[in-house]
Amino acid sequence: MRASPGPDYEAVFDETPAPLLLMTPDLVIVRANRARLEATCTTLEATVGKHLFDIFPGNPDDPAADGVRNLRASLAQARETRLPQTMAIQKYDIPLPDGTYEERFWSPRNVPILDDDGEVAFLLHRADDITEYVRHREPTGRESARESRWRHRVEEVEADLLRRTRELTELNLQLREARDALALQALHDPLTGLLVRSVLLDRLAHSLSRLDRHPGGVAVLFVDLDGLKDVNDTHGHAAGDTLITSAARRLRSAVRPSDAVARFGGDEFVVVTDELGSGDATALAGAVAERLLAALGEPCTVAPGVVVQPSASIGIAVADSSGPTGVVDPAATGGGRQHAGAAGRPSADRLVSWADSAMYDAKRAGRRRYRVYTPTGSEAPRERRTAG
Repeated sequence: MRASPGPDYEAVFDETPAPLLLMTPDLVIVRANRARLEATCTTLEATVGKHLFDIFPGNPDDPAADGVRNLRASLAQARETRLPQTMAIQKYDIPLPDGTYEERFWSPRNVPILDDDGEVAFLLHRADDITEYVRHREPTGRESARESRWRHRVEEVEADLLRRTRELTELNLQLREARDALALQALHDPLTGLLVRSVLLDRLAHSLSRLDRHPGGVAVLFVDLDGLKDVNDTHGHAAGDTLITSAARRLRSAVRPSDAVARFGGDEFVVVTDELGSGDATALAGAVAERLLAALGEPCTVAPGVVVQPSASIGIAVADSSGPTGVVDPAATGGGRQHAGAAGRPSADRLVSWADSAMYDAKRAGRRRYRVYTPTGSEAPRERRTAG
């Protein structure tokens, strides 16, 4: 069964009985409905693309009239506050084709239309022509008690509607901010602001898929802080959190802006660096690991008067399009093939797993170093040894 078509919003706009104008924030008209054109004795061709006050100037024969000035101020307030503005009844004369002006009275309302970023995209100007109502009031100009009560009630309702409109606008803004905050939390670790595991794995999978089209290498560096448990046990978990956040900042500053850095939980971090060129991708990844170890090895103040000497162990796994080392998944044949990418290339999960394995080799070798994973075991000649 075919779905029914959605509403024709242009037709709804054009057929609305209230006079409507749709303008850009700088008051250039982009749309006028039929009621507006009839009320102002003009045409669509003479209206669209023009500035509001170019086609509706003030009456030069009535310089004391403040309708134009009040309208301009109300539109500016709607644009600046991003809130609807309801104006009092305005006297605003309409220019006629013969060059004369016709006295008219209007009840205007200006509504900002916001885009997804909360910025004003358009201004909707509604102006109900109430000239006949004004002209048919009692000749003495005094309202009857009934009219006065009715006018007072209308003003109360309009004020309540305006208040509710503002409340709804504010609530909508709060909901949008809450939605954006939740989206940010879903993508980033709340303690460090780094990416979360799922986002990093997506980035890594994308980098691996590019190897067929862009020769080079992709490296995963699995970083584990040495001795975080000792800091927690000795100085408290707040000090441990300080060490973790410091490590996150140092990792982020030691790699390229295009590299992905994530916290996998606890004291574990993962860095993905791609587009390593057509040379020795493993050597290039090793140079990145050297920078990370140097950055993480700087003293860190974790509490007032408490300075610790952190260190890390790093495991590296490389997928290189130029050769078999670190590329061909040993499980890519037989039952293990589901773990491999194109041409036996490892999946994102498997490459991270290899880097994790190499990281444990680095820890067993004495920490404060890195090891590179190969299908036959970690590559000892590329380890980094430092004193301590």
